[in-house]
Formats: sequence, C-alpha cells, structure tokens
Amino acid sequence: MQNLNVLLGGRPVSVVPESLAVDPRYYVAVTINRLDGRLGETVWLNAGWTLRDQQAKRTLAIRSFVAEERTAGPGYPDLVATQSRLIEALSRDIAAEIELQAR
Repeated sequence: MQNLNVLLGGRPVSVVPESLAVDPRYYVAVTINRLDGRLGETVWLNAGWTLRDQQAKRTLAIRSFVAEERTAGPGYPDLVATQSRLIEALSRDIAAEIELQAR
C-alpha cells in the first residue's frame, strides 16, 4: 500500500477486508498467483487484479500482471530486493489505472 500511496500522490489507500464497514471510492482486489525465484537467477511475479468503482457499483478493469527479472546478486537480500521491485511494478500498473479512471 505504501507504493500506491506514493504513486497516487498522497490519496488515501487502505488495506481492508471486503466485509469492513467503509465506503471507499475504488476497491482493488489482488491475487498473487506466483511470487518466487531462484537465488542468483530470476524472480517471477504473476498476479491478477480487479478495480471496482464502489459508488457506481461497476467493475472498471480486470487485469493480469506477469513479470520476471534477474537478481542482481547471489544472496537472499538480492532475491528480496528483486521481489520488491516487481511488486512496485505491479503497484505502478494499478496506480496508472486508478489515475486513468479518476480523470
């Protein structure tokens, strides 16, 4: 969520269960199908996400996100840093769609 807060210019973003009694404008559901990798090799991220306009009660976007990236080195810190970059890329994808829909 920190990535989305930054990418959306400080607009409030929260992580809440679907059943929580809040009234957000947009609801994003993300399913991570794969986030793994091999030390010193490649990291993979495969996710699907849906953006809904809660006020209009309609789905605005259904997207998949697939990315892979080589790690910068052989250790766990390199693997985790690569995973973080891929999650950041997913956040940018979601933020871009929210910005597009908010226009």
